[in-house]
Amino acid sequence: MKNFDRKYLIAAVFLSATTFVVSIWLFPEWTLSGRALVGLAVAVIIGVVGFLAAARQAFEKPSAPIPNFKLQPEPKPSLEEVPAVLVIEKPAKHRLRLKQTAGTDPDTYNAEINFDEDGQAPRSVDVKFSFKLFEQDHKDLRWYLEDFLQYPLDPAPKVAERVEKRISEIGAELFKAVFQANDDARDLWATLRDKLDDTRVEIITEIKQATAIPWELIRDPKTDVPLALRAQAFVRAQPNPAQKAILPKEEKKIRILLVICRPGKADDVPFRSVASRLIKGLSESDRETFQLDVLRPPTFDQLAKVLREAKAEGTPYHVVHFDGHGMYLESKEGILPSQILRGLMPMMLTGEHSGSHGYLVFENPKLPFRVNLSSQNRIISQRSVERSRQTQTRQDRFQ
Repeated sequence: MKNFDRKYLIAAVFLSATTFVVSIWLFPEWTLSGRALVGLAVAVIIGVVGFLAAARQAFEKPSAPIPNFKLQPEPKPSLEEVPAVLVIEKPAKHRLRLKQTAGTDPDTYNAEINFDEDGQAPRSVDVKFSFKLFEQDHKDLRWYLEDFLQYPLDPAPKVAERVEKRISEIGAELFKAVFQANDDARDLWATLRDKLDDTRVEIITEIKQATAIPWELIRDPKTDVPLALRAQAFVRAQPNPAQKAILPKEEKKIRILLVICRPGKADDVPFRSVASRLIKGLSESDRETFQLDVLRPPTFDQLAKVLREAKAEGTPYHVVHFDGHGMYLESKEGILPSQILRGLMPMMLTGEHSGSHGYLVFENPKLPFRVNLSSQNRIISQRSVERSRQTQTRQDRFQ
């Protein structure tokens, strides 16, 4: 039988021989034929067990093989290879704006909630609430959104079940803290609940407070569905943008530039893992409406070049989608990121920037460590930032 496992044959021979030798020591009065008969019986029993196991396997439906989930670097696709679907819906009739600010005490926040209902007078509610994510929650969320997607093998699914339950709890806790904070908040939610599918939700925070509260998880405990999935649109915005966005003129094609940065190469997030979920399968009719370009190489210099050339040709991009990593750095001990940049580049177009700033991480093939940090038009190498924290003077840092 082809399904017979060879290990049963080996076990039968080994135990039969062992039984024969042991019988000589324990039962010296036995005859040679008696010992051989007992050893043969042991071999037959094990053989029968092996054949039964083989028969059972032959009649059972074979299970699918476990795939190899070893992370491999994905090839960089051309524009034609990137499937995409972009859905543009009519503007939402209603708008819910939730402006978050830090409270006076740790883990306390203020929220100004404004609901603009179509054809009705705007409604505004102010709430004060407490909310805290524990360090383990941060680790679990990062693991669930990044590692679990790449390595879903056991025991990861069981861990994911625990994290999913915790995500639901966090969303419900945040909902109760905000929309059940007082009677006005409860009344506003009662008005809003049935209009979510035609409402644009805007979360407005300062950059430093942007990651303090995971608003994307907020959910009504009665439905256990995140508001981000029920609302027509769920976006984040800054309270005071440095420059007002200039809306492009209505044109036949919407030009989109995809900037996909993977400075970690094979150890980074797979090339298509994020973008493919945003853009799946442009139909032939959609290709006449959208122009989708992938920035290659995904460096800061190339991005600036492509944007300038597009503007000079009179065809600027309507949307630039950045798919990569970001960092938030705070100047310490008088060391400014712009000072580090001056040590790397003698010519710098911007002045000194103190305080905290957010940076986007671009690829840089010219450097061995392939990482750039960019804040607007400032580029800083990550290795230089780490080196600067270990030294005392600027002269020592760049010798």
